[in-house]
Amino acid sequence: MTVPVYLNSSFSYVETAPITDVDDIITAFRDEVLNGQTPAWTEPDTALFKSPPDGSGRWIDVLLTRIAANNLECRVRDSSGTTIITGRMQIGTVSIVRIFTGQFHFHIETVGASPEFVRGGIVDLTPEAQSAHSQWAYGYTRRDTSDALRSYCYWRSSAMIDNGTPAIVERGLGFCIATAAKNLQSASGAWIFGACGVTVKPPGDASNFRYAGRLYQQVVCPDDIPGSEFVVPIDTNSFGTFKIIGMPAVLSQRLAVRIA
Repeated sequence: MTVPVYLNSSFSYVETAPITDVDDIITAFRDEVLNGQTPAWTEPDTALFKSPPDGSGRWIDVLLTRIAANNLECRVRDSSGTTIITGRMQIGTVSIVRIFTGQFHFHIETVGASPEFVRGGIVDLTPEAQSAHSQWAYGYTRRDTSDALRSYCYWRSSAMIDNGTPAIVERGLGFCIATAAKNLQSASGAWIFGACGVTVKPPGDASNFRYAGRLYQQVVCPDDIPGSEFVVPIDTNSFGTFKIIGMPAVLSQRLAVRIA
């Protein structure tokens, strides 16, 4: 057994002290991606962060902008310069913020009863070549650029390119579709974890969603309290620790991001 490709990339995690200004998020994100990782991101312009390219030359850039002390805007683009999403998150008067990053992903969220977030990354196309198609970048934000809460907020939701145009869809693939079910718990009571695949509409097809790849360093997990941590086997005698993020549950499932 070998570590799956989607779990074989860099990752980092930090939880901030209570903050009152989103400038502190930008500062913490900068330190994480420029100084806390190998391979490191770069900062081509102020608060514009570029992820390290993979072997196929794929990368994203992330522009973080302070709109107000409590309001952070995020733009995610792919390496062709296409904007996948632009939107915002807000913090409270005082907030603790969790920052998950890696060479192929990032997720920033507030800690609380109604977490807000910005996120993005590229997907693993294995077993196909990472260059097999061009719809590999994703992103999402809790609010749009008018500060309105997005109607789609679940862990399955993200913006990707569908048939040539970025669109927000509940595209994350979970396990089972029964409504009154513990979909990630076996009959014996054991918990189950799995890759989070996503779907897109390929060029020339406006109707059909097709499998596009897996999110790096993220797993679909049982519905538990955001912030809860799980130790998951990822290889023979190898384990990873994942923390549940605050995006709401669907079908008794949530999303967790690797922290160790």
